[in-house]
Amino acid sequence: MILARYGGWQPQDLIFGQDAGGKPVLATHQRAGLHFNLSHSGSLALVGISCAAPIGVDVEAIRPIDDPLPIARAHFHRNEVEVLTQTPKALRNHAFFRLWTRKEAVVKALGTGLMLALDGFDVSTSAPSAPTVAWEGADPVGCGWSLSDFDLGPEAAGAVAFPLPGQSCHRYRLPEDWGLQG
Repeated sequence: MILARYGGWQPQDLIFGQDAGGKPVLATHQRAGLHFNLSHSGSLALVGISCAAPIGVDVEAIRPIDDPLPIARAHFHRNEVEVLTQTPKALRNHAFFRLWTRKEAVVKALGTGLMLALDGFDVSTSAPSAPTVAWEGADPVGCGWSLSDFDLGPEAAGAVAFPLPGQSCHRYRLPEDWGLQG
């Protein structure tokens, strides 16, 4: 319903397909140049829509992890592991999920799924309000990235990524019962 309202279409006219990497795409209205992505966790949902470039979004309800460092060491870039190691233990879970949602948003924007090595790029930064993507090798899109966090409070983390520098996003919060009325 969100895509239909955004594009001015009837929901029943939308047909979905997959691109070569398995990422969902609109099979109808392809000339509209609309890119979208969806993430959900617990009672949270995040929908990203872009007319400029592919988009990736991720949201995670923060759940307790006794020690996120072993997970980070197995999957994260060494700089991200260092950031987590230096983060006070009381804040480490939130920092872990912030990094995880950034990484997931980048992977989803690329449309490669988890075939991309998560330790091959770094989304940590000393300025939480301006995260960046630094690739171990060549940037797979070769043009730079836009990456932003969503401030969802202490119970959740979220991020959006575009493989195009200088992009900004507008955020809208829909009421919980949005779209459920007949």
